[in-house]
Amino acid sequence: MTEELAATVHSEFARETIEEHHRLAVARSRLRKILEGCIQQPGEMNRAALLHAFREFRERLLEHMETEEEDGFMLPLLEVRPDLHTRIEELLREHNRLRMEMDQTVAILDRHTEFSSPIMDIVLRIADMLDVIEAHERTENALVLETFCQDVGSKD
Repeated sequence: MTEELAATVHSEFARETIEEHHRLAVARSRLRKILEGCIQQPGEMNRAALLHAFREFRERLLEHMETEEEDGFMLPLLEVRPDLHTRIEELLREHNRLRMEMDQTVAILDRHTEFSSPIMDIVLRIADMLDVIEAHERTENALVLETFCQDVGSKD
């Protein structure tokens, strides 16, 4: 692969990654608004909207995590910085924890057909999960930035 082609491929991947992070942020924001609506006005319409929005967000996040793991930034980071293995392994473990928690949440939402105490617990659980996802994303971004700065900075 020529340097120009490699730069184009990396640039395209970076653009797609930035766009995907933006789409996830929009979906997260939409889900937070629905959570607020569920707290302010619990009811079947909001429960159905929550289930739909959460499933949509879950699918997008699962695809995003799969891309990160298979085609994304993790393997290239390890190639440049093998010393990051432990930190990247922790991010991967967190992906697995998030998958399990999202699956459990969908199962609980499916079981409860009306707003009740367990559903309100799920509303709070989803809000906490979104906080964890945002912190996870900040950690990933910091790791990429740290690697970039050290890799590029060491060539000066």
